Amino acid sequence: MGKVAWGRATGVGCSDRSNRLCPPEADIRLSQREADLRLVRQVVEGAAGALPSLEARVGSVVGGCLGRALRGYSLEAHRDDLAQSFSLFLLEQDGRVLRTYRGEAALTTWIQAVATRYFRAEVRKLRNAASRTRPLDDIAAPAEDQTLNPEEAGTRRQREDAVRRALADLDEEDRLLLALTYVDEAPSRVVGQAMGLSPTGVRMRKKRLFERLARRLEDVW
Repeated sequence: MGKVAWGRATGVGCSDRSNRLCPPEADIRLSQREADLRLVRQVVEGAAGALPSLEARVGSVVGGCLGRALRGYSLEAHRDDLAQSFSLFLLEQDGRVLRTYRGEAALTTWIQAVATRYFRAEVRKLRNAASRTRPLDDIAAPAEDQTLNPEEAGTRRQREDAVRRALADLDEEDRLLLALTYVDEAPSRVVGQAMGLSPTGVRMRKKRLFERLARRLEDVW
């Protein structure tokens, strides 16, 4: 299968009668959903020119979903890779995903739901991967205070070590929450988009996390 540039104009459409996938006059009388079903079948069967015709039909919808999923993050460099991975996602396993389209909704409506879920999940994976390489130790390790006496400095190091151990024991979701909130300084809305939570859900999860950390650290404070 060739590359699909979701959301980019291709000039391919059924008004172009030179396109082999343009339906004959009899097909024009079919409902749009019936025409959509036929197009999806052609893509699944690997008909020549079917994939560009699908892109012409839903490309702007997919491009919009991708743009919304990337909004607010520094992930624009991944746009083309995400677009191509979505094409593979639709076509893998003999078009398993495309075969689930039954014409119960317009193809554009169906693809919008599929693309939104896919891109949100992929962006979340990228954010999780970034959090694993981002040093949460920065949160727990302020600059050395030269005014502390040896006893105070020792207590401070003990507390910092305890905080590092507590952070190291967190699961990936909690580490992502802390990285987005205190390293990226992202607002609750953006944190929620990355983690699949509402802003209220972000605040509740943060509250529970701090309660667990407080219990874990109470012996050194």
